[in-house]
Amino acid sequence: MNEIAAEVRMPRLSEAMTEGTIVRWLHSAGAEIAVGDELAEIDTDKAVVGLEAESAGVLEILLAEGESAPVGAVIARVGAGAPPTGSPPATPIAATPAPAAPPRTGFSPSGQPIASPLARRRARELGVDLTSLAGSGPGGRIVRADVEAAAHREKPALPAGDAAERVPLTRIQQATVRRLAQAAAIPAFALTAEAETSELTALRSALAAVADPAPTVTDLVVAAVARALRDFPRLNASADDGAVRQHRRVNVGIATETPEGLVVPVVADTDTLAPATLAGVTKGLIARARAGAATPDDLAGATFTVSNLGMFGVVAFQAVIVPPQAAILAVGAIRVVSGTTVMTLTLTCDHRVVDGAEAARFLTRVVALLEQPIALMVPEPSQGDSRATRP
Repeated sequence: MNEIAAEVRMPRLSEAMTEGTIVRWLHSAGAEIAVGDELAEIDTDKAVVGLEAESAGVLEILLAEGESAPVGAVIARVGAGAPPTGSPPATPIAATPAPAAPPRTGFSPSGQPIASPLARRRARELGVDLTSLAGSGPGGRIVRADVEAAAHREKPALPAGDAAERVPLTRIQQATVRRLAQAAAIPAFALTAEAETSELTALRSALAAVADPAPTVTDLVVAAVARALRDFPRLNASADDGAVRQHRRVNVGIATETPEGLVVPVVADTDTLAPATLAGVTKGLIARARAGAATPDDLAGATFTVSNLGMFGVVAFQAVIVPPQAAILAVGAIRVVSGTTVMTLTLTCDHRVVDGAEAARFLTRVVALLEQPIALMVPEPSQGDSRATRP
């Protein structure tokens, strides 16, 4: 390897990213690379992102497609005379005359299959026996693609009346499972309130006549939440190893269903956006998320999340906090109760960060803004006002 070769490291593409997976290399090993060429597509669990070359030269690939590496790990080199290899060269096996027991490619001296950490994790998830696989990686190493192909082939015949299919989780669903496991350790509590919505729906109809795109109910709830978070910064915070990290920016995430699973596009500086502007931002974010084209910036930095299942007729539900955030607001369907239209809001909070009284005041503020939503159309000074005079 030439000494002047530049190392290509696994980039940190979001605040929460700890490792990435090579989806595919866009150039073959040994190819001539120019500065700015896109080298690879990297899966961050939230999005697939291109990696650009910062140096010119010959490409040496060190991490195979389907393999994962921690942020900062060297995944390739670019330099003069880099060897044209698709992965680290396997140690050559010296030829021996008529060996009585030739070594098994893909197995360690102890007889254990050689597999990447990601392949081992997928094997556990899919119930695949690694000892039964022949790896396609260097030296017979088992990679993720080998495990997933085996899982697809090895669907056993099921007895009549017990038909079922084992469906592997998508990368986004796996990320959701990991977040849920983290959330299970949070000491959470929930509060519920109802908001009368006649003024909210009237404002939405009025904006629909003059704004394109028109704000949705979710957009107006997000706007109300962002306004309230400025007044109650403890809800715009995270638990931080015995302390509380209060975020200076208000970035509201919107839980969004996609074909690959649940993602949370993030509206940066939500509290600075008027409802009509907010609607344009959320429309683009959600469209990219559902098309699988969200960027790391689209999905990073949320300080609070809103989840709306009202469009499915769900009256009320308790959403799970998205770590490391301190709270999440669940929004139910608008419905008629005693001749009045109302929606149910359920606020779930991390008790390490927020106490019940502060959460109640925040939720009351959100309800007030939804019941008098014209306040969302009026710019509000960022500091110094009295809460008592606000709607």
